Amino acid sequence: MRCIFWNVRGISNDETKSRLAKLVKKWEPDIIGIAEPKIDPSSFSTSYLRSLGLYTQIVHNSNDNMVPNLWLLWKNDLLAPTLHSQSSQHITVESPNGLITIIHSSSVPTEKEGGRTPLSVAMSDFRDMVSSNQLMEAPHSRFEFTWWNKQMGVDKVVRKLDRAFVNNEWNLLHPGWRYRALSKLCSDHSPLVG
Repeated sequence: MRCIFWNVRGISNDETKSRLAKLVKKWEPDIIGIAEPKIDPSSFSTSYLRSLGLYTQIVHNSNDNMVPNLWLLWKNDLLAPTLHSQSSQHITVESPNGLITIIHSSSVPTEKEGGRTPLSVAMSDFRDMVSSNQLMEAPHSRFEFTWWNKQMGVDKVVRKLDRAFVNNEWNLLHPGWRYRALSKLCSDHSPLVG
């Protein structure tokens, strides 16, 4: 199973849609996780999703007070996943391939260089979610830090904000599955491909 996760920092601009289309064409993912789309999923172009071979329904972490900040998309020939749990920082769905979780958070202060220490409450919530869903981080390669504030020198901050987690069922169905961080282009986050 091929997956892409990317914090796009706004999905409605042409540069991001073009980059996403290129990623889909090159990697042919079954599932795509999108963080920070910055628009309501109901206002996103279904014709664009169809052009990529994706189902037009978007699973997201809904909240009446804000635009969802995480979306899950999948190929139109797969069974639709069902929502298992959600928060402002994660979505977990059940699929025939086990639980799939997309996350937008830091887990430990050592996963960054520069800047302030992440909030301990956010890190604790993150670790509790991982533990309660019996998840483990999948093996990965390439870049350790997936986000960069695009500054240099003493103002530079890099963090590991984007990652893939799996459960034991996933490992049994997909032995040796791993992901890698690609180069940052039109976002300050690296797309992840696994």
